[in-house]
Amino acid sequence: QFIWDTFLYNPILNFLVFLYNAIPGHDIGIAIIILTLLVRFAISPSSIKAARSQRKLKVLAPELKEIQEKHKGDQQGLAKAQMELYKRHGVSPFSSCLPLLIQLPIILALYYVLREVLTEIHPARIYSFISLPASLDPTFLGIINLSKPEYFVLPALAGISQYLLGVMTTPLTKGGSGSEQMIAKQMIFTLPIMTAFFAATFPS
Repeated sequence: QFIWDTFLYNPILNFLVFLYNAIPGHDIGIAIIILTLLVRFAISPSSIKAARSQRKLKVLAPELKEIQEKHKGDQQGLAKAQMELYKRHGVSPFSSCLPLLIQLPIILALYYVLREVLTEIHPARIYSFISLPASLDPTFLGIINLSKPEYFVLPALAGISQYLLGVMTTPLTKGGSGSEQMIAKQMIFTLPIMTAFFAATFPS
């Protein structure tokens, strides 16, 4: 809890309040956009590393399929052959997921900060050199109340972006089995629907 508050939650919360105070018109929506872009920029090196690793693994998928067929029933031989393939091409099977695991705490902290800043901010979390307004106006551009759910445009955009991300990052190779292909295709369509549905229930 101490590490979470000290190095993730409180710094992000205070920076968002700082942005809200500094932006002319005190628009919390613009402050959130700026904060989100800065967070994405900060974690972009790990995102790029994960994407490159995913592309390398996608290229190796046909060779991995051949190795699986060759060592069918021999788990020890399969593991050894896979590791030799990864070593030969300079790829780690964990290199595409470890960077994403590093990002996860930062993204979770950002989510919880946005949830709190639109409801109630605990003064004890605010640094002494940051001015905490008596109340934050939750209206974005004078139109959207960000503290309430928005049932169409933003959830639809969230679902569409999730779909595009799935199309770009999900490996659909000819070497995969029929069940693997089917699961991958289902995930491409299922996740965007879930994303849009849950987004419609959250504050904007």
